[in-house]
Amino acid sequence: MSDYDLCLAWNWQYDADFVGLLTRACQAAGLSLFQVTPDTLEPTLTSLTTREICFRAFFDRASDADDRFTHLVSWARQLFAIRINRFWLARRAWDKASMYHQVLAAGLDSPATLALPPSRNSRRSNRWI
Repeated sequence: MSDYDLCLAWNWQYDADFVGLLTRACQAAGLSLFQVTPDTLEPTLTSLTTREICFRAFFDRASDADDRFTHLVSWARQLFAIRINRFWLARRAWDKASMYHQVLAAGLDSPATLALPPSRNSRRSNRWI
């Protein structure tokens, strides 16, 4: 069995620089990093099922945009891995308009903000507002 210190699930091309920094930081600290991308997700799930791999900590940068990664999130919970950004807490921050109102309700100062719906949901999607 291969045992990794950290499993990083990522699927956004713009995370590549961050992944490079994290990879170098893990190498410098003597930690093993296992990366899961959309291309490696299915084989990774199979390897977890057959206990070929396991990991001690999990960092999810993918399940918010790709539901297939929620299976990996479940595995991390079942493995009792340290979850750097627990799914149920992280998902609260996905809706930025709701998060803004929570920040205000908590009494934190925040600049005035105007929340607009995504253009695909707006009746005026072809006009500037």
